[in-house]
Amino acid sequence: MPGEIECFRQVPDHQEPVEPYFGINVRPGQTLDERFLLGETISNSGMATIFMAKDIQDRDRPVAVKVPHMRYESDPNFFSRFQREEEIGCKLDHPFILKFLQLEKKNRPYIVTEYL
Repeated sequence: MPGEIECFRQVPDHQEPVEPYFGINVRPGQTLDERFLLGETISNSGMATIFMAKDIQDRDRPVAVKVPHMRYESDPNFFSRFQREEEIGCKLDHPFILKFLQLEKKNRPYIVTEYL
């Protein structure tokens, strides 16, 4: 009959929602190095996740924390590029450029910047 909608038998009527897997092992609510309390996720990419966080040692100042996914931390090329990104960011000093926080000790790779 014209105008009727047909149902395809091959397509299931109901599918369970699938949460994307990015291989991150840090989640909102966790603390990095007993200093940065991770809040909501700002951005998720294929290589890293950026969290809004609070710097507990600096009066809960809001910061952004970029954490690479675990599957890339063991890749020497990725790790060197990630370190280089932080080194360059810490050297830049201009009022129109995001400020990086330089940290002496970290238990895993991550980058901390001011939150804008």
